[in-house]
Amino acid sequence: MERKLYLIRHGNTEGTERKLFYGSTDLPITQSGRQEVEAMRRRGLYPEGEAAALYTSGMLRTEQTFEAIYGERPHGRIPDLREIEIGIFEMKTFDEVLATPLGSRWLKGEMPEFDFPGGDSYEGFFRRVNRGLETLLKEDNPRVIAVLHGAVISAIMEILFSGEKKNIFDWTPSPGCGYEIHIKNGMATEHLENCGRARGVTRSASGSADFFYSQVSKGAGRPPELAPHSQQSLELPFRGANLLPWSLPVGARVGASLPAKP
Repeated sequence: MERKLYLIRHGNTEGTERKLFYGSTDLPITQSGRQEVEAMRRRGLYPEGEAAALYTSGMLRTEQTFEAIYGERPHGRIPDLREIEIGIFEMKTFDEVLATPLGSRWLKGEMPEFDFPGGDSYEGFFRRVNRGLETLLKEDNPRVIAVLHGAVISAIMEILFSGEKKNIFDWTPSPGCGYEIHIKNGMATEHLENCGRARGVTRSASGSADFFYSQVSKGAGRPPELAPHSQQSLELPFRGANLLPWSLPVGARVGASLPAKP
């Protein structure tokens, strides 16, 4: 039996509209963000919630986006799928982060293994997201819908489709958009973009991920785990195997535990 997993990113917030680095701050969606989501709902761009298993991360912006799409339907909340915590850089502008010695080294790609001071480690974030993904995939319901976050959705797509020639930034959906994932015999076999192309690091800030995806396109660098060998290009050539040395191998059964980091 084929199953479908739908991932929807929350609507615009003050953070996305002001181009801030943020993740753990529990921001609401803006009025314009809600209006955009409601307009997409009226256009029939979201999966039908009837008879589906419904989830959010529990953060306010996912709850409000869920309500704008599905009303007051009962749904589960998965704390492991909360947005990445970026610690001391939370709610800072690009220039503010760049002005700090640590932030400057991070954005310039000089720190190959960066853990956010006061926030998530990079590896810890992916392992947390993988636990949340396992919860979604253990659902008996063949249709699962989850309203989540930009970085979380990108991490899930990287885990499930690490064999594709994309980097984590390529997976980032615009606010209010996301993916339809087909799963057959325990394998993620196909994904379709919902309501527009996923935005990469060089796209406009309105489609940025919650914490830093649009900001690194300004040319000062990018997170070190994704930094290319050459700083001459804004393209991000690292793919799944480079990004996650402990990624699931191509064709791995979805929901499997991530292997230990070498």
